[in-house]
Amino acid sequence: METTNEKPEYVYRIMPLRHFLSTLKRGKLYLPRVSKWEDPYELFLFKQNYLDSSGNPIDMMSEANRIYAQCWTTARESDALWRIYSPDKMSVRIKTTTENIKKLADKAMGNGLYVKPCHVKYKSNNDLGSYIKSITTLPSNDNLVESLFIKRNSFEHEKEYRIIAWMADFDENNNYTPSSPEYIEIPFPDDLIQEVYLDPRLSQDEVAMLKHALSLRLGGSCPVSQSTLYKFKQQTIVIH
Repeated sequence: METTNEKPEYVYRIMPLRHFLSTLKRGKLYLPRVSKWEDPYELFLFKQNYLDSSGNPIDMMSEANRIYAQCWTTARESDALWRIYSPDKMSVRIKTTTENIKKLADKAMGNGLYVKPCHVKYKSNNDLGSYIKSITTLPSNDNLVESLFIKRNSFEHEKEYRIIAWMADFDENNNYTPSSPEYIEIPFPDDLIQEVYLDPRLSQDEVAMLKHALSLRLGGSCPVSQSTLYKFKQQTIVIH
């Protein structure tokens, strides 16, 4: 798998408060199958009409059942993301760095599991079409994984950073693993999180209550604050 030397930067993930607390309690990061993604253009390389030399169809979608993912973003503040992922205003945004995510990925590797975090690249429909047409042989596992880091440029505002994990056909002991679970979990240490932000639409009373509860749960290991997206600072304008 090709590696990249990307400069470390902050990444964020908005998740329901109950899922965040469960993640802390279990010390595990939840990654569902990529086959559950709803955007029809996701898994575009898996969904093509592949035929062998005799004209028989080749099913590549079954490969998606052993690939898992979780999505983060480099966007510090986004009204759209808060509204999509925090419809009840009871979600939090957690902050860490790409460097920490890569360390987590390295530790999770083993026993037939491979993990790669990387920025998503955005392409126009024409570029995406040209990329697909350039495929003349059956995609390798590397090709399939790399395609999961490509999206249409209409989603560029999301500034995604993804963790992709996939199960090998054979584990490190050379045991065949034909089936894969619905999801996987990888170790998630508390110190991975550098800051927790509360929904910007919460009232001050709600913020005070949640800050107190989360600070107790985190043991003061990282700051808890409210997103400043909707904070309005009044300026004094002197009219002459």
